[in-house]
Amino acid sequence: MSLPPYTDFGFLPIGEHVGTFNETYNKYVRGDQIREPIWKDFLILKDKVINTHCFKTIEILGSFLSVIEDPHDIDVVLEFKSVEKPDKSVQFVFDQKKIKTRYKTDLLDSTLLSSR
Repeated sequence: MSLPPYTDFGFLPIGEHVGTFNETYNKYVRGDQIREPIWKDFLILKDKVINTHCFKTIEILGSFLSVIEDPHDIDVVLEFKSVEKPDKSVQFVFDQKKIKTRYKTDLLDSTLLSSR
């Protein structure tokens, strides 16, 4: 599935848009001096999250994926897989202040996804 262009207002169209991290980078990040370092830090976090094998989706939201010139971070929602007891390797995602400082990522509550 192809990622959409921005609307006339500079945001993604309303709805869910599925794409790979490479597609997202190529379409919305590549060549942007503000977004590139934020994306680089996010990718480190993304790899840590994927290596836990406890999440089924990583959703990127917010001003990072818009024409806003100076986003300060990436808003992300992590949706847990159905697991009875998450592995201890997952605990790092609950330190939101550290995640925000180190990875320039604002982790949002996964219940935001449940309204869809």
